[in-house]
Amino acid sequence: MGKLKSYLCLFLSLISISFVSAIYAKTLELKQVEHAVAELNFQITEGQNLNHFYRQGKVAAHSLLTSGLSPRMIFAFPAGNSGVSLWFEKTAKVVEWSAIQNLQGISQQNDKGQWLYGVEGVTQVMADELVVKDAILSSVRVLRDYIHSQSPRDGVVNKQKIENNKISWFRQRADNKSSYKLSVEVVQGQLVANLDEAVKFTSIDGQPIKLKFKALTGDKPLTPMLLEKVFKTPPTTASLEANILAYLSYEEKLLAGSWRFNTYFGRDTLMSLRLLMPTLSPLMIESALASVIERINQKGEVAHEEDIGEFAVFRQQGDGKPTSDKPIYDYKMIDDNYMLAPVIAYYWLEQLSQGQEVGQQRISQFLHRKTANGRRYAEVLLANFEHVVDSALPYARQPIAQNLIHLKPNHQVGQWRDSSEGLGMGKVPYDVNAVLVPAALGAIRQMLDSGIFEKELNSKPFMQLAPIISAWQKTSKYFVVSLPIQQAARQQQRYTQKLGLPGVSQAGLTGDQDISFIAVALDQDYQPVPVMHSDIGYRLLFADPEPAELDRLLWPVLLPFPQGLVSPVGVLVTNPIYASDELQNKLTQHSYHGTVVWSWHQALLVAGLQRQSQRLALPLVMRDKLKSAEKRLWPIINRTTLQSTAELWSWAIKNGEYQLTPFGQQADDKTESNAAQLWSTVYLSTRLSAL
Repeated sequence: MGKLKSYLCLFLSLISISFVSAIYAKTLELKQVEHAVAELNFQITEGQNLNHFYRQGKVAAHSLLTSGLSPRMIFAFPAGNSGVSLWFEKTAKVVEWSAIQNLQGISQQNDKGQWLYGVEGVTQVMADELVVKDAILSSVRVLRDYIHSQSPRDGVVNKQKIENNKISWFRQRADNKSSYKLSVEVVQGQLVANLDEAVKFTSIDGQPIKLKFKALTGDKPLTPMLLEKVFKTPPTTASLEANILAYLSYEEKLLAGSWRFNTYFGRDTLMSLRLLMPTLSPLMIESALASVIERINQKGEVAHEEDIGEFAVFRQQGDGKPTSDKPIYDYKMIDDNYMLAPVIAYYWLEQLSQGQEVGQQRISQFLHRKTANGRRYAEVLLANFEHVVDSALPYARQPIAQNLIHLKPNHQVGQWRDSSEGLGMGKVPYDVNAVLVPAALGAIRQMLDSGIFEKELNSKPFMQLAPIISAWQKTSKYFVVSLPIQQAARQQQRYTQKLGLPGVSQAGLTGDQDISFIAVALDQDYQPVPVMHSDIGYRLLFADPEPAELDRLLWPVLLPFPQGLVSPVGVLVTNPIYASDELQNKLTQHSYHGTVVWSWHQALLVAGLQRQSQRLALPLVMRDKLKSAEKRLWPIINRTTLQSTAELWSWAIKNGEYQLTPFGQQADDKTESNAAQLWSTVYLSTRLSAL
């Protein structure tokens, strides 16, 4: 009995030592998080928004402070696409935040023993008082919804704790697997937090209100892709674009943009890869491709977006399913299904250019990987290829507009212009049908011909690719818009006067022939929607148009807005000058895909022009014209370098001149822009190619 007691004491001692060691190890980890030099720590000022990005170890956070008459504090985390935020009542006078000081990573345990990771820092704000309207702690998707609803989601209820001049909001996630916390201590000023009154931060004697905050999430951290692993040749000095790309890069996936899209988006991943590929490391490329392949469904469709973290929990509960945070993937988009093959093929050619044997070996190893569900990558890719071919067959058998690829039934969106008005209310997108489908078919044939899939091929659709490709190479004809010169002149004058824009006298209207340009889509009657657009960049990047078509594609790129797409603040993604009044009113500088500038689409155009100007089969005159077009774009792009990493921006006319305005900061703007966008970093490659 004595020996047994001794052994039991020894056993308990060992457990105690192990427990203490674990706590000590965790304490060391905590110290590392709090005091290590951050691998990423940079700021972006965008209009009224001060953005501060921080990443070190398990901590990744985007802090956003909004000045003006509607102040707010937002802390967005890639972990679980989660966020904590304070939204204040409108103020009588303009509020102005100062940049965050002493920002550092922190971690702590909640009362359930769950670890939370986040940031703390100090900031100050010039305001008489800030009255807290709502504290929202949840998924970033819930924060995004709050912008439009201005009321908390049902079930998102915080607990609140007040200690002297400090207030904390915290809550358990809906499935109790995680929690969120936000605390604010008034270092200078006063906290007013009575039971019967709203929480206020007030100034004393007109001094700035100084606040110390701690913002944390308990959602599972992602694994950072360090800067030196992102690039083929790491930059000696990290530019803002390089820092943003690194901040959005994780081993599990690339994030589409921050703060609003801190998670996977299929199209954004694929297009960013294609444009950035010459500068990226194979590790980075394959990691991002793997994230796409992992999310392809049994039909071979590429996932567009994912609901994760608490938003996935809410979705499962709303559907009457057992409570779970299992990711829910969205497959309503059609364009990303046709992007995968061209991007994979481009990568394979890049690998094979390094040496046939080495390239084949790397490709083979990649295809032999398995998804989390046990499917080989080769099998998943072939499922996507088969989906592409099957969807292309109806048009190949009967080449009429009705057999082109439509948006999915009951959906108004299906490609990158994913707002209800983005395609001019069209149903058959130009980029998908005139560019991406034929590009995907050609890439599939190229990869099958390489023999890399020889063992997996047992599907008949691949045997008849030549006639399918031939049919789809002629689909651009459906999207040609022709207008008599006299009609075009009248509409130019009317539209210019309507918007109060600086006039450009009859630009682009010479001779007596009809003007001709490419429509953004076909409407429900299969007629071209007469809206000029920047999707022509896809055609330049993925196809080999004849000189006559290139002239038509370049026409709007060479003309100033409102006659074309080029404005002093950038290349617009849309111009409805020849559309109906109804469409013109939907596609304005306040619309998400209206007469606004999307940074990455300028880079897409440049990349396309660079590719076309290298086509030796083109006449020298045309190649010179393409180079001239690129040279014309660069000064316009370079004037907006400070804005170029943002998602999009808009413009206003002041004193008769165009003035760049961050999107989302004018009263009529439909939504807001991210300060850091994945595909807005692609200038890292296009600028390099321009040198």
